[in-house]
Amino acid sequence: MILINIEEVDPSLERIIDWLDYYKASYKLINENQTELNFETIELSNDCFIIKTNPVDLSMFKVYWNRKSLPIKVNTHNGAVSSIHQQELNYLNVFLNRILETNAVNRYQDNFTNKLYNLYTAKKSGINIPDTIITQERESLIHFYNKHSGQIINKAIDSASLFDQKYGSCYTKLVEESEIKSVKKDFHPRYFKNVLQNNMKLGVFTFLVVVILWQFFRS
Repeated sequence: MILINIEEVDPSLERIIDWLDYYKASYKLINENQTELNFETIELSNDCFIIKTNPVDLSMFKVYWNRKSLPIKVNTHNGAVSSIHQQELNYLNVFLNRILETNAVNRYQDNFTNKLYNLYTAKKSGINIPDTIITQERESLIHFYNKHSGQIINKAIDSASLFDQKYGSCYTKLVEESEIKSVKKDFHPRYFKNVLQNNMKLGVFTFLVVVILWQFFRS
């Protein structure tokens, strides 16, 4: 079974479920408000390795996918604990997350990769990259939009979106001319790039789903 740890609102969730259901993969979804679990026991010997937590039993899962959510954390039944006991709980949480991430598509730490530096590194390595602009001026955005015949997308530098107010975090979307006209003359710096017309292009999202399914079925 696959454990998928998502943000409270995940715009890509519907597509994830469609892929997993299509391949008949078993999975469990939890969001960032469900990452604190009650610790039961850990059994470790030459013959077995068992982790018991609730309400989600971590021992059930072969593959883990953290989608910009919080790391898994366990607490005791005893409520408030001393600073020394909290230190031991922290140590236990590091252990549990390392075990989960042994067979993971994306770890908690991977959520902090810098996409702009990744793009710069790709350029330095000779990889073909899309034209990109980070701007806070509407006129610069209009020029970029016209240069690419309206085929540009808005991506979050981190998680904010210039146009879309539907979600608390941004997802990649095609920019409409009407949206550009609706923004102020100056705005917070935002990230835009042209749409690459490449039939061989495989989106990162699709790639991740393929990888997680491969991890699941080979385990």
